Amino acid sequence: MKHTPGPWEVHNRLDIHADHFGTCVAHCYNRIKTKGACDALRSESEANAILIAAAPELLKALEQYVAHFGDPLKVAAAAIRKATEGQ
Repeated sequence: MKHTPGPWEVHNRLDIHADHFGTCVAHCYNRIKTKGACDALRSESEANAILIAAAPELLKALEQYVAHFGDPLKVAAAAIRKATEGQ
């Protein structure tokens, strides 16, 4: 399994795009429509969008770290497998 190549950027505070052509990778949103809860969840959704947009760089950094330090990082290697293979 291969993900959409990075870098990814946040657009319109909730959309994550992969390139300048507007390829949408993800959209973060909330479903609660009550006034107070909606504001809090929108803020959380915006934070989620920022984290998701950083995913390709985080994966690359983790891959480089594991390659440098080797097998003692089994947890990091498992995280890479989960991100790249869904396992």
